[in-house]
Amino acid sequence: MAAISGFWQSWIARYTADGGYWYVPKGKSIGDLGTIQSQLRLLKPFEGRPWRETQRPYLARLAQSGLTSATAQDDDLKGIPMSRMLAQVFGTLGLAWIDEAEAVTLTEAGEAFIAASNPAPIAARQAMRYQIANPMAGGKATRRIEVRPVPYLLEVLLKTKTLTRTEYILFCAKAQGFGDIDDSIDGVESWRALGPRQRDRILGALDAVAIDAGSGGRRSSIYNTIRLDASYALAFWTASGVLAQTATGGEVELSIPRARLPEANRIVRASQTNGQFIPFETKKDWMAFYGDPARQLDRATALSYFTDTERLDLVRRVLDEMPGYSEADKRAYLSMMVSEKTVEDILEHNLELIEPGMTLVSRQLATEVGRIDLFARDRNGTYTIIELKKGKTDDDVFGQLSRYLGWCRKTKARSGAVRGIIIARRIGPKLWAAADGHDTAVELLEYDLRMSLAKATRGSTPAPG
Repeated sequence: MAAISGFWQSWIARYTADGGYWYVPKGKSIGDLGTIQSQLRLLKPFEGRPWRETQRPYLARLAQSGLTSATAQDDDLKGIPMSRMLAQVFGTLGLAWIDEAEAVTLTEAGEAFIAASNPAPIAARQAMRYQIANPMAGGKATRRIEVRPVPYLLEVLLKTKTLTRTEYILFCAKAQGFGDIDDSIDGVESWRALGPRQRDRILGALDAVAIDAGSGGRRSSIYNTIRLDASYALAFWTASGVLAQTATGGEVELSIPRARLPEANRIVRASQTNGQFIPFETKKDWMAFYGDPARQLDRATALSYFTDTERLDLVRRVLDEMPGYSEADKRAYLSMMVSEKTVEDILEHNLELIEPGMTLVSRQLATEVGRIDLFARDRNGTYTIIELKKGKTDDDVFGQLSRYLGWCRKTKARSGAVRGIIIARRIGPKLWAAADGHDTAVELLEYDLRMSLAKATRGSTPAPG
């Protein structure tokens, strides 16, 4: 590397230090949306059935419709890898939850996708909201990244105007967070000041640094790994509609279409002022967010998620960043969290306080539509969803409960019988109105935690226990 300057030698060392990058699963993640829509429509009749039992009949249905040449009867079993690839496509786009041993479930985004006369706007919204890292994609190194790629690329492009595929690979695809944007811009400008021979030397040096490519034992460079994935990644980011790819001088070039510049500026401003990376704990937590097209990666969503998962430190951090919360408001919110956690702790072991014969199935049950506080069955065996309000608005908590009830009908309660219970410190008129108008029985309960203290008297008799 003698012909390479010290600046670029140092940059190469940083670039090759780990294997993390903006990974997008390979496959038809965003290619032919019309075909993906047809394939998802054919999955819909299998909803609620275990994926393990569904793959072969689903592939047979695809083959009958001319949507795949692979069948489950192929001697080499190509049909099963085909079904797994489609499962990855649907998961990457947030359209369906597919797990080997669990029931197939279409998300709200998936339902909208198959109902749309043009699925492109749904795909655009999903690409815009995609976050790296998330629990469904990437290895350990990638999981240290905290970026929404589309807003990041927009902010870079508002300065650089264009990005070649190579510039994307070198200066964006390994960014760890939004704090790296200035480094990305500076890197592009420095790269453009180099001559062709200097660039070739740097690329050759990058490609010569091997990394472990996986359990197969083969080794490759991180530069080549990202290069091979770039076509899938760029297709995904440009599906947002606010980014475009064009072939210029033999290389693909990324840019913002002129007509979308005002929108690009709005997206960047919103990301800077209210954007929030959320470290989702499980695949189901991620799908619960990503499968709901109405939700955004903002501070309100983060506050709700951290409250649901009882992460007091992160709740406090988000409250500190949100305008309009006084110190008294923050203390009241955290106090509410502690109170409702106490109620949940008590009810976990004493569900008969709600109703005789009620038994717990699971606490904080992670599902592909969100986490259920207490999942129970009553004395008649009817599944019962019990939710604590936890600082949410009336509309939010009722909407959340409705999603859980729908999930339960699809995956658990084949008879369709389910119940819902909301527990809050105080039940307001909006919740009463929502409960009265819901097609499923929803009960509303209020709790009251009281503790009295009396000064100890020397020589008093201790209370039993």
